[in-house]
Amino acid sequence: HRRPTTIDLDTFLHDMFEEKIAEKEAIKLLSQAAEETASTATSPSVASLAEAETSAGDAIGEPPPVGGDAPTPLSETTGATDRLARFREGTWKHTFEAIGRWARGGGRNLLLATLVFVGAIAGGVGIYHLARSAGTTRWVVRTGVADVAVLLDGKQIATTDETGIARIEGLVPPSGGELHFVHPCYETATLYLPGGGEKGGTRDVQLAPRMAQLDIYTDPPGAEVIFDGKTQTSTDAFGDLVPARTPLRLSSIQACVPHEIEIHKKGFVPWKKSFVLSAGEETAITVELERSKELGEMGGVLLSSIPEGCRIFIDGQPLEQKTPAEIRLPGGQTYEIVLRKEGFEEWKTQIPIEAGRVRKFLARLEEAYGFVAFDIDPPVDVFLDGKIHRRPSPKTFFKVPVGEHDVTFSRRDLGIHRTERIRIEENRYRTVRRRFPAFLSVRVKSGEAVDVYLDDRFLGTTPIVDKEISHGRHEFRFVSQLDRAKRKKLLFTSRAGKHYEVVIDLLEAGIVAQIEKKPAGK
Repeated sequence: HRRPTTIDLDTFLHDMFEEKIAEKEAIKLLSQAAEETASTATSPSVASLAEAETSAGDAIGEPPPVGGDAPTPLSETTGATDRLARFREGTWKHTFEAIGRWARGGGRNLLLATLVFVGAIAGGVGIYHLARSAGTTRWVVRTGVADVAVLLDGKQIATTDETGIARIEGLVPPSGGELHFVHPCYETATLYLPGGGEKGGTRDVQLAPRMAQLDIYTDPPGAEVIFDGKTQTSTDAFGDLVPARTPLRLSSIQACVPHEIEIHKKGFVPWKKSFVLSAGEETAITVELERSKELGEMGGVLLSSIPEGCRIFIDGQPLEQKTPAEIRLPGGQTYEIVLRKEGFEEWKTQIPIEAGRVRKFLARLEEAYGFVAFDIDPPVDVFLDGKIHRRPSPKTFFKVPVGEHDVTFSRRDLGIHRTERIRIEENRYRTVRRRFPAFLSVRVKSGEAVDVYLDDRFLGTTPIVDKEISHGRHEFRFVSQLDRAKRKKLLFTSRAGKHYEVVIDLLEAGIVAQIEKKPAGK
């Protein structure tokens, strides 16, 4: 707890400077002694050695030897070792004396030294952690695909391993970066990794496979195709799902992976092959099917139908021919034959084909029917394909052959006569609804606004032009908007297809309304 004393900084620097000069002088003397030892074969004279020791002793602060006796000659090794020991002793002595003087300099110098020491340690620790954080940021990216190149700013920095994982360590800049994942068989994907001190983590990237296209032709055509174990299907003209037949186009095939295709056709040897398509490739193959020897010779069937002109399907495959037709087929097989014609029910059967024999078949197709009813206002006569149905009830359904039919709606007293075409579906019920309205116009002579109600339903505000109203008897109410007390009620019967005009005159006593019949279209 003594009060610290201070020293003058100039004095401290002067002492340190003198000690430095003494060190250099001592090193110089040692170097000269080593050179003399190496250059001469004989021992140095006692006088020379004594002179060197005296000079070195003066340089390092030791007193010269006392006494008149000359020193005993020393060997080269012994002399050098002693001089080096005296030099070390003097150097350490001066060093500790300087440190002591500096320490006695007071609290100011000690505080300064402490602050410098602590600052150096803190700075080093901060730099260490900063470097460690920047160098050990680790990202794990999972793609599920091996050998994917990972690019950052156009340079490859990583590649996914056999499990589809890429490990990225200390390569993302502090501001973050966008990675690109490139593979010849997949669409390029991107992923943004943040910077700013992020410690890393795990990310998932989905790579979309690139596609290819394959066109398949067979000789003969009409073969069934199985792709990767799945039978290819298509929709026929009737909306039914049937096996797809060659020629056939397969699109959206994943590239760079193996696929297997099988082709089957009755009477021919099945064909199978594995292949791999490149990304974006569009190619075509033609397969010549080999006739099966087990089936023997060809047979056939002669198909006739009532009515004629039916479409022919064999095992679900449509033919270009229509009945009557002769069809050649490999013998020894049973085939499903279907005949279709609009307006008739489907005809289907199983026919075995024998080699070398042609069989004859006559198919009778039953007419197909649907059902139709008519809801007409006002009631009219209905002519269906020229056959009259007088004012039918909406609840009455008529059995009608499938297909398109002409329908005429007629009523002479109302001037109604219209013809149109309707379609009837097999086993379907349909109601045809038609309305034949009258037309009403309402105006006020003075131009004032009047609200018009039809059968307690608001019809509009004058002027009203050619408003459709139903056929029959109605009740009209007219109410002035300026004076709601002015009202008028009117009973009126309209006829379908006719045009009527109501002219209103607003008087102080009330409303006067007059109905006039207008020519159609005016």
